[in-house]
Amino acid sequence: MTPWKFLLSFAAAGLPLGSGAQPQLVEVPLPVGQALVRELVAPPRDFIELCSRLKGGRLLAWAFEAAEPLVFTTHVHADGGVKDSETMSAVTAAKGRLVLNGDHIYCWVWSNANGTPVTIRVRWSP
Repeated sequence: MTPWKFLLSFAAAGLPLGSGAQPQLVEVPLPVGQALVRELVAPPRDFIELCSRLKGGRLLAWAFEAAEPLVFTTHVHADGGVKDSETMSAVTAAKGRLVLNGDHIYCWVWSNANGTPVTIRVRWSP
């Protein structure tokens, strides 16, 4: 993803669904050795997915808080499929630590069954 597309994806991630500008999948390059905080919106009756291509050998802590309950899923894209999937229902916050076992795409997904957009604040840290 070019730096320009990266900036556009983050700018669009904060817009409500009605604007027609929010992508459902947002790629997030995570800086090595630095914390990263992002605020995004889960559209009504839809989902938002943040993914990052990460190198193995790192430890990554993550946490989020949502204004309303959401279904939350994490997963890894590896070897041509999805693995290590975990789902939590009706949560407004969660946190975890990932041991990055290989160079893969790691994803965090929020599904919103509500009729209104839900704001989510996400933090990743080394």
